[in-house]
Amino acid sequence: MGSKASLLAFARQTPRAALRPGLVADEAEARLLVATVLAVEGLGPAGPRVLDRVVRPKPGLVCAGRFADVDILTSRDLGRSRPGELAEYVSRADHPRAYAVAMDSTVDWLGFAL
Repeated sequence: MGSKASLLAFARQTPRAALRPGLVADEAEARLLVATVLAVEGLGPAGPRVLDRVVRPKPGLVCAGRFADVDILTSRDLGRSRPGELAEYVSRADHPRAYAVAMDSTVDWLGFAL
């Protein structure tokens, strides 16, 4: 099965600096983030999730969090071995800095970008 990740984050500082215990996402803003960046609407609520459990969500599941200092999206659609293929999503976000991590240890590839 291996480890897999498909994550895109937008933050003025590093996501690590912006993420801290106790953050609560704004659900309406998270839906807007998904609609804007992934061009997906009409998703039902999935409920709160722990980030390390959804870095590569099941097919058809999109996880998003919009917080004060960082926006995070996880989706199978973001799992690209060439991070340059995410440019379309990044440009939709209209954010000055994007971070991407995608990997699949089963076939031994890792892609990351700033």
